[in-house]
Amino acid sequence: MLVLTAGMGAGHDTVGRELANRLDVYGVRSELVDAAELLPRGWGVALTQLYKFMATRAQWLYGLTFRAQMDRHRDRRGGRAPSIGPLRPAAWKRLGVLVRDRRPALVVSTFHLCSQIAGDMRRRGALEVPVVSVVLDFYVHAMWANPGVDAHLL
Repeated sequence: MLVLTAGMGAGHDTVGRELANRLDVYGVRSELVDAAELLPRGWGVALTQLYKFMATRAQWLYGLTFRAQMDRHRDRRGGRAPSIGPLRPAAWKRLGVLVRDRRPALVVSTFHLCSQIAGDMRRRGALEVPVVSVVLDFYVHAMWANPGVDAHLL
């Protein structure tokens, strides 16, 4: 199993590690991969630092960014999943290589950006293994939902 997580705070990593530890008891091999590893060099670190800055020192900016993401991706039918835009090709390539090399039976995401990446790949046929999102946020926002994800666990 490939567990996609993120070093944004501690929650995503903690859940990913705990999931891997519990499955290990049953003999299920898993590997944790941080979202930063899927992005071009430097981007993951920069986004993590920006998130931590906004969460601790500029909550107003975090709120503004969150609302902008949600508003930008709404359509008349009530909304659709946001795009990761220009980072998508690099993330797809890196996740594709990981899946090819590790050959997991399942990809599990504990971070919404990873759910978008893996879900888009799955929906477009670039990822053959099932994708599951473990939704950790109290508010299930559009950034978690992706039609290519096989199951969303709340």
